[in-house]
Amino acid sequence: MKIKRDEVLINIAQLIVYPIKSLRGISLPSATLTPQGLLHDRRYLLLRPRDDGSWGQMFVGDRPEMALFHCELPSTPASSPPSSFTVRYRTPSPPITPPTPAQATTITIPFTPELDNKVKTQIKLHTIKSYPAWIMDASINEWFTACFGYPVVLAFIGDSLGICKPKTDTVASSWLQELKATIPTQASNVQFSDNAALLVTSEASLADLHPRLPGEEKAVHEKFRPNIILDGTRAWDEDFWTSLTFS
Repeated sequence: MKIKRDEVLINIAQLIVYPIKSLRGISLPSATLTPQGLLHDRRYLLLRPRDDGSWGQMFVGDRPEMALFHCELPSTPASSPPSSFTVRYRTPSPPITPPTPAQATTITIPFTPELDNKVKTQIKLHTIKSYPAWIMDASINEWFTACFGYPVVLAFIGDSLGICKPKTDTVASSWLQELKATIPTQASNVQFSDNAALLVTSEASLADLHPRLPGEEKAVHEKFRPNIILDGTRAWDEDFWTSLTFS
């Protein structure tokens, strides 16, 4: 796949979705673009129950153990796009939690679950204090709890709900003002990728970062959680783009 920038074609080296926010992503050969980003990207999130009955959202920045969970596509090739993905826990050495049988297994999760029998709750999402979310089945929550070593539930926030940025919300209005040059009108509802519907990095910018790090340390794209990794650009070209055309 290629994108066009100033009539120059740039290769897309990798497409990545993160079905569960803050867990490791899935590299895809192709992806469907929606107003809220790539289909299935960050549609789930992990929550910790609080004593007052509310939910605390989990982020890899303050819970690095989330990086031990790898999302994967089914191993058996299918003639149609897969309807589910698996999650695998990779135990570090030494282990950081007491070993459990669940840590040696995988869990299968649908990209789009049936919601009729799910418990609906409210979470705080960006500037929205009461955003709808659906708690997944007990078997899934028990698996994550056993792997983490403390109570955790998985919640689904949907494929096309999005967050409206009202003009009366000064925080959201300022946030959107900074990004309006790069977000189409239809995508003004941004979900859970934090900044915009699509997050983009480039091979050249990552390579330019390496000499700036101490010792032999190397950076990896995954730390920046990109959806699209580009090849064939100059370092930091993306800082000056106002639009990208996908073809």
